Amino acid sequence: MRSAAAALTASALLTACVTAQNTGGESATPSGRSEANAQRAQTPVRPTGPLNVALLVPLSGPQADTGQTLVTAARTAVTDAGPQGIHLTVHDTHGTPEGARAAADAALAGKADLVLGPLFSVAAQAVKPVLARAGVPALSFSNNRAVAGEGLYLLGHLPGQQTAALLDYAAAQGHGRVVVASPDTSYARMVAQATREHLARGTRGQLVDSRLFPADLDYDSQVDLVKELASMDPTAVVIPTAGIGLVGLSALFEYYDATPPKVRLLGTDLWEWPGAFAEGSLQGGWYVSTSTPPAWTEQQTGARVSGSGPMGTADAMDADGHDSAETDDGAATGSDTGGNGEDAAPAATAPEPEPESEPEAIRLFAGPGKLERLAMDAVALAQGWAKARYQVGAGSDPITRFLTDPAGFRGYTGLFRLTASGLNERGLHVLEITEDGPDMLRPAPVSFGMRGAPTRLVGPDVVARLPWLAAEYEALEPLDPMTGPTASSTAPATAPPSASPGPVAAPAPVSGTDTGCRWRGRVQVCGPTS
Repeated sequence: MRSAAAALTASALLTACVTAQNTGGESATPSGRSEANAQRAQTPVRPTGPLNVALLVPLSGPQADTGQTLVTAARTAVTDAGPQGIHLTVHDTHGTPEGARAAADAALAGKADLVLGPLFSVAAQAVKPVLARAGVPALSFSNNRAVAGEGLYLLGHLPGQQTAALLDYAAAQGHGRVVVASPDTSYARMVAQATREHLARGTRGQLVDSRLFPADLDYDSQVDLVKELASMDPTAVVIPTAGIGLVGLSALFEYYDATPPKVRLLGTDLWEWPGAFAEGSLQGGWYVSTSTPPAWTEQQTGARVSGSGPMGTADAMDADGHDSAETDDGAATGSDTGGNGEDAAPAATAPEPEPESEPEAIRLFAGPGKLERLAMDAVALAQGWAKARYQVGAGSDPITRFLTDPAGFRGYTGLFRLTASGLNERGLHVLEITEDGPDMLRPAPVSFGMRGAPTRLVGPDVVARLPWLAAEYEALEPLDPMTGPTASSTAPATAPPSASPGPVAAPAPVSGTDTGCRWRGRVQVCGPTS
């Protein structure tokens, strides 16, 4: 009996063992599933179609022309299609908050993965909660930092960052006693506040006074205001306005001897209009901009680049912004008559007087204007993400990580990066106003210090067919702080006082005694390391 029971027990154990082997057993089943899941996880899930991108701009209402300009620029920048590219749709905001919300709803109904726009801060504020609920980020063209965040990123040129970069450069050159004067506008208030905050944090500058006055302030009162500010012995005057307001204030400061080299008038890229360069009292003023002067680009590369006026208009503007087309009021009538109606002897043909040559139009920048370039960069960012998600797999790397890469990007507007707060930082040129146009004092950096090389949003094929962009890339490349100055720089350079880099971190100086500076005629040009 005992041997029979033992046999039955052994048989049962053998059956259980065989069953476990055939099924993989309890202990083997999870391990098998885990290995299979790991193998599937390592295989990226490729997107099956292009990235859906919606452009929200005003195509009706007072800003319809501006909206259409942005649409044209955006479509020009679309270079990639298919699963690694984008599908761009356009939605009219009608220039109102209500219209912007309706446009955002339409974009989400069309399964938008990314929104470009809106243009103005009121529209951006209106669409932000709509897009945030859907988890769709937006690249707005606004420069109002109050609307940034919660998935809405600003591409507009921020006056605060421009002000900080300008003040740092001015202080490094000995212009640290600052006054602010301007008609009272929302833009002027942003600059005045940025000036106050920046100088309060630093040790190289001092805000002496700030005066924002009503736009309708009478002339005599403006005279008294400028007289009082000039008597405070400032070395720098920040004027955050343009047009007749800028010209009027600069003329008054000149009258009270607040002129270079003792005093520098300072401005943001709001100064970038032809009338500023025609005004004698603004000569020697400094401003910052992302726009690379064509004259400097040509000097660096030896290649002529086509010029443009504001908003990308053709290079046919004079200093006053009027069309410079020639007229010929002295054209011959084509008839030759004798005194009495008889055939007359042919008269000697006098040489036709040559028309007086008109001065060449002041060229502030080449290629499209700043606003168009923002739209082109927005599309380039979308295309960059479309390629990245195709390479890493859909859903494996969030778009926010791509957009806020600390190394930043290099696109149609030069060097820039987006921050987690929704703001942006840009590489800025420091320029001087001359009667011949903007003169380069300090080129913008081409990288954010030791963060690594920025991602190039514009491929070589695109650069090759845009001469103005190719020239800008070539002109700035020799000043790359990671490689130092070009070998052609032979003149010794003396380092100016070190300038605080502001939000753009400067790398360590080039080893040895080379300061990275060089002479351009009478002007010493220094890279961001100096």
